[in-house]
Amino acid sequence: MKNKALLIIAFLIVTITKGQIPLKDHYKAIELYNAAVTLFQNGNYDTAVIKLEEAIKLDYSLRNSYLLLNKVLYVLEDTQAQKELLTKAKTIFLEDDELCYYLGKIYQKEENLNLAIQELSEAIKYSKINGEDFPIVYAYYTSRGACYLKLDNYEKAVTDFNDALKFNDSNANIYANKGVALYKLKKTNEACKSWQKALQLGQKSVQTYLNKKCN
Repeated sequence: MKNKALLIIAFLIVTITKGQIPLKDHYKAIELYNAAVTLFQNGNYDTAVIKLEEAIKLDYSLRNSYLLLNKVLYVLEDTQAQKELLTKAKTIFLEDDELCYYLGKIYQKEENLNLAIQELSEAIKYSKINGEDFPIVYAYYTSRGACYLKLDNYEKAVTDFNDALKFNDSNANIYANKGVALYKLKKTNEACKSWQKALQLGQKSVQTYLNKKCN
């Protein structure tokens, strides 16, 4: 995300310089965003939404306003508003892997797996451009792998789980899901090793698999 951050800063400077966003509106938007952060931290979610919507109206180029509003809407369980927000944000912040990921997660939760895979694939593609040092890149692969697993596409699921482990090799859930995909591919020994690793990392739910399928 480092490259993306630089692009956003450059875009912001050019936008303000050109006079498209008056400086007074830019600074007011920052003030509203900061107020929304405090409101969110204090659990005043509805008021935070109002502040953030005002901030975006004044300065549409402040990416953090969209990210925080998405987080608030998630807490409020307003999925439709989340989708509309993220879809709009994607037209402003192009090739933004994080925004694609959040939208993909919504589709995944709704069991709209093909759309989820589409968004998560974009997130993965853009992460290769923006920088794969972003802390949640592993989750892009984990989430897409989980979608493939539900669609019975076990080969692709295993590939994604393996890629996820390259970024986070201490996540028990990845090993647990990888084990399921491997077992479906009739690779029982590999599946059991993956479940054993998940158990070592604290995923106690895999004990059932180990007891039933690995004896």
